[in-house]
Amino acid sequence: MKDHPVLQAMIEEITQRLTASKGAEEAAHLDPARIQQIIQQAAAKLDLVTQEDYQRLLAIHQRSRQKMDQLAARVAQLEAQVLPSSPGLS
Repeated sequence: MKDHPVLQAMIEEITQRLTASKGAEEAAHLDPARIQQIIQQAAAKLDLVTQEDYQRLLAIHQRSRQKMDQLAARVAQLEAQVLPSSPGLS
């Protein structure tokens, strides 16, 4: 994640904004490496997943949901077969 394009874009934007908000003399003291380190430390604390992992887990969830719906329909079908023929069960 260290060289991730989104992280690099964040670092550049933060550096630009800090530079714009400070005077020219103060802006010269901004250390992009330090800003990058702070952002990386903050990102490391977040519970992030890659887009690939998210898509893989989403596909698993969708397949599981589809299987659950199929099983629920099958249970309903079996109940419909059993319950009308068993007067003591309803």
